[in-house]
Amino acid sequence: MDETEKSARRFLDLYQRSFMETRYCFTDFLGEAEISALLLLVRSGKIDGSYVTLYGGFEGAERRMARFGSEKDFGWTEEFPITLLQISPVIGKFGEELSHRDYLGSLMGLNIDRDTIGDIRISGKNAWIFAASRMADFIMQNLDEVRHTHVRVTRADSLPPDAGPHFQEIELIVPSERADAVTAKLTNLARSKVVELFRSEKVFINGLCVTDNSRKLSENDTLSIRGWGKAVCGGTVRSTKKGNLVFSIRKFV
Repeated sequence: MDETEKSARRFLDLYQRSFMETRYCFTDFLGEAEISALLLLVRSGKIDGSYVTLYGGFEGAERRMARFGSEKDFGWTEEFPITLLQISPVIGKFGEELSHRDYLGSLMGLNIDRDTIGDIRISGKNAWIFAASRMADFIMQNLDEVRHTHVRVTRADSLPPDAGPHFQEIELIVPSERADAVTAKLTNLARSKVVELFRSEKVFINGLCVTDNSRKLSENDTLSIRGWGKAVCGGTVRSTKKGNLVFSIRKFV
């Protein structure tokens, strides 16, 4: 049984358990492949789409939890078990400007599961991490150093604007609205390399893994390329004199 099948069975089990026991059931944070597997179950009708919600702590989060259950059926709602934590240098002037890899590496050094950590947002010498609530106290008590910087971890009420997701408006000149054409321009890769991205299941459109590189992209589609980032499609703006298209996207930065 491959990982996709394992994920599908787990989602179906949580879905059925929630329905039978009339209670909300949650996953930990899911990556793109797991979210794609869940959305395929919804698309196939095996899971009622109105009975599952995806959320990662803020709009636009890449890593998200799934909540199984319905306020309409239960008569109440239950918040996602997500806690926002801020990581700050103990002495600001000695703090380094650290990378996503630095923070994630230090968290994994605590021997906690990757699935308990959601998105990590960075601004200057501070970082905000979305963690499964059951791990929040453990992280606050045990994470005291990131690379060479001594840090403190505290609970935060909200993600500050400068640490939130930002977009870069880009216009691409492409021969068509095909997913491979847009992906090639975004990544600056040769066509053969782009086709391999699709074949190796590294391209996602609206959360679903896509292997058909000829698929057409439409306005408001979300295109995610593992290792390259994520963008929201704005659609074709105009045509060029040479017959190409000017395709607008908003790339997450």
